[in-house]
Amino acid sequence: MDGYLEAWISGHTVLRNTRLALDGKTLCGSRDGEDPPVQLLSALLHNEGLVVAQSRVSSKTNEIPIAQSMLRRLDIEGSVVTGDALHTQRETAEIIVTEKKANYVFTVKNNQPTLRKDIEDLDWGSFSPSGRNGR
Repeated sequence: MDGYLEAWISGHTVLRNTRLALDGKTLCGSRDGEDPPVQLLSALLHNEGLVVAQSRVSSKTNEIPIAQSMLRRLDIEGSVVTGDALHTQRETAEIIVTEKKANYVFTVKNNQPTLRKDIEDLDWGSFSPSGRNGR
């Protein structure tokens, strides 16, 4: 998304205390001869379905650094950011929590076997809502 349009949307849309999704898509029919298809990463508001930021993902990289840069540009304090397993990265989580004072819900799949094992080994009875506040 053009930087000017992104700035305009950010200036006219409240992003704090919202729910924001990171979602990458490949544009159908965008392959051109030897050139790969166009890939975009978008940040959109869950309820409104409004794209508030969007960047092209170069064939020389992936969505991870693009998402991290995008998150740093957005005023998302108090929001919840969702993303698929690709975005389940320590640096991305630290940007969201430490720099942006927001929260996240990420998917964990077999692409991160150590993290998945750590989660499987948790004592789920000690967490709300199944926990009893330390009793």
